[in-house]
Amino acid sequence: MCDKKTDEQGNIIDDRQVGAELRVVNNMMKRYVFGSIRQKYDDHVQGTNGFIIAYLAEHQDVDTYQKNIEKAFSISRSTASKVITSMEQKGLIKRMEVEHDARLKKLVLTPAAFEFLESIQKYIAELEASVIEGLSDQDLAHMLRCFDVIKSNINSLSKDSEEDGGKV
Repeated sequence: MCDKKTDEQGNIIDDRQVGAELRVVNNMMKRYVFGSIRQKYDDHVQGTNGFIIAYLAEHQDVDTYQKNIEKAFSISRSTASKVITSMEQKGLIKRMEVEHDARLKKLVLTPAAFEFLESIQKYIAELEASVIEGLSDQDLAHMLRCFDVIKSNINSLSKDSEEDGGKV
């Protein structure tokens, strides 16, 4: 049996590390999402493809580029490129030239992606509802504020690291 640490008043001290807990939650989410999407859509939609399809559908009134996907999902340029290329090969998106700059390619959903869209949006809504089940509105608002602070802190660390020549 594991003994809990307590302070002078007898309150239990939770000594878990935030970074480790975030990683555990992230891994659990990824494992569940990847497994359930694979089961539901076979090889047509994988991993974060559904989230990207939903994102592009929500932003179809504006030109959306790879850099928008990188920022929205906080992924590297190479990861975004691999995911987009894979989605393009599966016929879910197209890269289209824009009039004002031939170097830019906007991302456009194909009819095949729109066939999955309603199902994907329903899946995301159900997943979100399941993940936050048992949290009050105040808990959820507080958690989201905490995530914003953590992301801001990490961005500051990243900027500091760049200024120090990449050394943290």
